Amino acid sequence: KLDGVTLTGGAVNNLGTVEITGDSSIVNDAFANNQLTIDATRTLTLNGTTITGGTVTDNGSIHVTGNSAINGAAVTGGGITVDAAMTLTMDDTSVTNGAITDNGTVKVDAGKTLSLDGVTLTGGAVNNLGTVEITGDSAIVNDAFANTQLTIDATKTLTLNGTTITGGTVTDNGSIHVIGDSAINGAAVTGGGITVDATKTLTLNDTSVTSTAITDNGTVKVDATKTQNISG
Repeated sequence: KLDGVTLTGGAVNNLGTVEITGDSSIVNDAFANNQLTIDATRTLTLNGTTITGGTVTDNGSIHVTGNSAINGAAVTGGGITVDAAMTLTMDDTSVTNGAITDNGTVKVDAGKTLSLDGVTLTGGAVNNLGTVEITGDSAIVNDAFANTQLTIDATKTLTLNGTTITGGTVTDNGSIHVIGDSAINGAAVTGGGITVDATKTLTLNDTSVTSTAITDNGTVKVDATKTQNISG
């Protein structure tokens, strides 16, 4: 158990449980994880740290103040805040029922997957060099999402609010719900359905849409000199 502790440098080999019972920090550390638990109202600060594997039960909050990573892990609950100009890498990690406040960058490396289930990701940038998979209803709010592969699982909904997705492929096996002005630019969208709420605008610049139903209660927009291709 850590309470008011700063753990700096080297390696942690956690074969059991590390519990954050009071605000604590892990700095410049390689943390091989089995079970990491953050108690309610407590904050774990990460700075230059990589957590690998296991389960992260976040009943409080995680604060990323320096470039860090949570890789190959299952993160549940709580909130994650990434500071401005900082990057949190999340390779082959799942996040369930949490909120990510991204004032910097959330990154997924090539060949890796970040799974979101019941997550709201707000602000900043997402640099998706691999795959982001929506495994449960989730939302991306006020975000610049540089995309390679975005997959929405069957029966699941991705909500967009003030977000621009740029590039890559959007495989929509479920649905996309636009509740605030958003854009999908330079991308290939396939399958599923897109719903645009009343008074809201979805911009589709240099994007192809294939075998997708668009329910446009607001506005679908293509800017000057841009193209939207529709098939099926």
